Amino acid sequence: MKLNQFTDIGIRALIYLAQSSTEPPFTIEKMAKDLQVSRNHLVKVIHFMAKQQWLTTSRGKGGGVKLTHPLAHYSIGHLIKTLQTHNAVSAHLVNCDAPECVLRASCGLPYLLDQALSQFYQFLNQYTLQDILRRPMASPTISAHQLIDILAIS
Repeated sequence: MKLNQFTDIGIRALIYLAQSSTEPPFTIEKMAKDLQVSRNHLVKVIHFMAKQQWLTTSRGKGGGVKLTHPLAHYSIGHLIKTLQTHNAVSAHLVNCDAPECVLRASCGLPYLLDQALSQFYQFLNQYTLQDILRRPMASPTISAHQLIDILAIS
């Protein structure tokens, strides 16, 4: 699974706001420059996240963007799932509808992929923004056998 640009910018913005506790609120211009992303894209993402009540935005002198809740409130799986599917026609990894797949009646792949995606989000929901900022996550070496066990669907 690849995160779309909207999700990538959203997660970067949340991490940026979470690690910068000294001078909030931050302006869109400063955030776009620091994150090296398009201002226009960032505006769309910030607007969406404010509608989710993840961020508080204010206009005028002294205005800007800041996190609404404590860091432990932001579950990574929920954030990514919400950002990934905000504009999607379907939350599924494969689209059997357009064009309609002739194998649909006898194919179990969509079910398996939906289950794997669900486990992906459940795993990420063990962590919050607070966990991400506390320490960089180690990149463990996982054997192919361990990976199969992790992805096995009961």
